[in-house]
Amino acid sequence: MQSTSHPMWRVVFEHVDEARAMVNRQCSHLESWQIISYTISMCFLIVWFRRMNRSDKPFIQRFRSSVYSVIRSLPWVKRRVKADLERARREIEEEVHQCDQKRDFYKFLPEHPLNPEDILSEARQYAAMGERRYMEHYDPRSRTHDMALCAKIYDLFSHSDPHRSDAFPGARKMEAEVLRMALSMFHGGVEACGVVAGGGTEATLLACLAYRNRAWARGMYRPEIVAPSTAHPALDKAANLFGMTVRRIPVREDDRVHAAAVKRAIGPHTCMIVASAPNHITGTVDPIEKLSERLLNDLTSRCMWTVH
Repeated sequence: MQSTSHPMWRVVFEHVDEARAMVNRQCSHLESWQIISYTISMCFLIVWFRRMNRSDKPFIQRFRSSVYSVIRSLPWVKRRVKADLERARREIEEEVHQCDQKRDFYKFLPEHPLNPEDILSEARQYAAMGERRYMEHYDPRSRTHDMALCAKIYDLFSHSDPHRSDAFPGARKMEAEVLRMALSMFHGGVEACGVVAGGGTEATLLACLAYRNRAWARGMYRPEIVAPSTAHPALDKAANLFGMTVRRIPVREDDRVHAAAVKRAIGPHTCMIVASAPNHITGTVDPIEKLSERLLNDLTSRCMWTVH
């Protein structure tokens, strides 16, 4: 065994020695500092390419972002960008506070307790700021009745905490009934369930978390969301938080996504397909019927379809 292994290792060592001699001949005209500089530069280049390769964005987009960052770091460009940002900040500040003539802000807790009438007076001033156009379409009589009813309900349950179902069983029951009503509207079965969220972003996060966990259980550790470019930006928040990627599909001129484009974007890692009803930008509704017709029979067991 040793007699056959020694010649093999001798051949390997000879090839290594030949490679060493060739490298030395090729680098004989270089000085030591040049070799060190080239080596360090190559190491940085390899690290940069590895970092670029780990990103979810296309390579061209990542390359453009890197070039843009380098350009922005130039002194004269940095001064120009800083001036533009300052001008934009002033414009936004003026627009945000245009309804506040006093512009006197509370920055610290009061040293002494405030009179309830003073608090209500201050709250009325805040309520009078801006134009409440969203109330224009309400019938005055029903608006008064609805607001009075909401105030009474809030007075009854403002102190409750739905997380403590043992202490506030009434709040738990109302939440369960609201969920069952929503599930009935979407033809949810007996096993269907849900949760009441505090807003649209939280609801999107919870939905994406559920689909992410389902994808992980099926072996997809980098699940992908297919969504129109007009879909809610909370999808990007969820992807950033839960280790997912979002593939945005361009929309047509009418701001509605094309069903065929969505179908082409589905890949082996797709765990969630999003359609807007309506989208948060222009209020258009994606062709959900066409999407369901195209996707229902083509979706594998690894894909799901959800509507936000």
